[in-house]
Amino acid sequence: MTIAGEMARAARERRLRLVSPENGFHSSELEVRSPREIRERRRLQQFKLRKIDKLRARQRAGIFQKKLSTVVHIVPHGEQPLIDTAERVLTVRDIARAVCDHFHVTMIDLVSPRRTARVVRPRRVVMFLARTHTTRSLPEIGRLLGGKDHTTVLHGVRSISERLETDTALHRDIDEIVLRLGLKP
Repeated sequence: MTIAGEMARAARERRLRLVSPENGFHSSELEVRSPREIRERRRLQQFKLRKIDKLRARQRAGIFQKKLSTVVHIVPHGEQPLIDTAERVLTVRDIARAVCDHFHVTMIDLVSPRRTARVVRPRRVVMFLARTHTTRSLPEIGRLLGGKDHTTVLHGVRSISERLETDTALHRDIDEIVLRLGLKP
């Protein structure tokens, strides 16, 4: 076969893959997928559909469970529940926002590598509150705060807990932040 014939055959195959239903009717040559990629994509889509079907079946059966192993009450369409039984999970982002509002710093300041006193104290307060009020580990908290090491987070938590015993202003600040988050001080 000549080079021109080979190129024409390759172009025909590419065109067939571009408009095939297996490829999701893509029309851009940048999106050409090999048959193996198409099979993998189809397998993932089927897996997602099976997972969604299982969740819907569990929901219809009324056994859809929350994290805290309490059953979520199914409400008729258009009706709001009388009592909100869902407990809100506190995140590190919620804590960081409350600390930023209280200390008048930005979220960028918290995750930056700056080490000025204006930024370090709120960052350590976020570390302390995240450690005491969430289930996040020290490395996770460090990653969320701009890629800090877990020992940096540990040092921040320890320094705030030591200062809480003597510094009444810091104690008052943390109590206000905790109240703002809707927790008990």
